[in-house]
Amino acid sequence: MKKNISDFPIRNDYPGLQKWRCDIWNFSVDCSNQVENLDKVLEVGPCLEYFSFSKILQNKTNAKIETIGINPSNKNLFTYFGSAENMPQVESESYNLVVCTEVLEHVKKPWKATDEIYRVTKNNGYILLTVPCNIKFHGCPDDFWRFINTQSLLMLFDKSQNLKIINSILCGDKDFPIGIGVLLHKNENSN
Repeated sequence: MKKNISDFPIRNDYPGLQKWRCDIWNFSVDCSNQVENLDKVLEVGPCLEYFSFSKILQNKTNAKIETIGINPSNKNLFTYFGSAENMPQVESESYNLVVCTEVLEHVKKPWKATDEIYRVTKNNGYILLTVPCNIKFHGCPDDFWRFINTQSLLMLFDKSQNLKIINSILCGDKDFPIGIGVLLHKNENSN
């Protein structure tokens, strides 16, 4: 279900965060409607307090959401626990949709995380990524990266990986975006 900007808390220390969260929520709702099969979803490093894809899918009865948490203080809340950069406990090509929302900026080697995300996504599955661009440093505990457009985000993937952009969003001013989101389709048989 889509939300209005007033559904999100105002944060005076993060200008534009309320709109960013609303835009990303509604973008994620749109993406969930574009994905053909939501029976098995993996959410990588979800922020269970404010934004979780499971909240978006709570009314879709066929959706089974599993999570891999990267915050040791919340270890008991997750299906798996570990690093987004190395998920050996997650079987290859096992998810129809892999969601990674506002996580890649906190990962030391985000290109390794995207390799793992690609690996665990089924052929003909989908990958949903969102990241901030121009937003305040927010270490929890670390904050390493900013991606300025969809192309910079796609550079994290190996060029041999066949990914097609299904949907994307640039939040904020085009010359000073606050964040971006992209829905990718994985098809290893594409040219």
